[in-house]
Amino acid sequence: MISHIDHPELDTKGDLKMLITQTESNQYFGKMLIGRIISGQISLGDRVQAVEQDGTVAEQSKIMRIQKRFGMNDIDLKAAYAGDIVSISGLAGGTVGHTINNHGNTHVVPSIPIDPPMLSLTVTFNDSPLKGLDGDKITIAQIRERLEKESEDDVSLRVKKEAVKSEKCVISGRGDLHLGVLIEKMRREGFEMAITPPQVIT
Repeated sequence: MISHIDHPELDTKGDLKMLITQTESNQYFGKMLIGRIISGQISLGDRVQAVEQDGTVAEQSKIMRIQKRFGMNDIDLKAAYAGDIVSISGLAGGTVGHTINNHGNTHVVPSIPIDPPMLSLTVTFNDSPLKGLDGDKITIAQIRERLEKESEDDVSLRVKKEAVKSEKCVISGRGDLHLGVLIEKMRREGFEMAITPPQVIT
């Protein structure tokens, strides 16, 4: 491969353009955005902005951490360059399909859009007489925190931002299997919930 395939042409001096293709949650650094740097470079402390596919700015922030995978290990970097596939932290509102730019630029790297959710349902705490017999996580605050953490890793899951004191969470997903797997996973983790029948999103 090295003998017959040309080295890719990389523009390390141009404007920063990085397409986000995956997200993950990190217990120490919060939301991590994973993607390939198309051009330019990125360094710790850089002021950047996440741009949606229509060119609107979704968020402006500062790069707090840059990591690169080497085998099974994560290596912290001070800077990364065009061609590198890295994880960055500092943008809580960034997601798959966003393009990371230097502050003031609104370049867009074309991406396949994420399919919108098809079903929604409402989740609240278990208020039946059998409350507390099947699990140990029974408050709406615990349920909401778990759902929001799941939405950081699962870009197809939407969690509607309700008022802090609201006793319900509205979640939307790709279908009954998608939402059913999430609910069963939470049940096995010790969450007790009351769930409404799913509603088709039109």
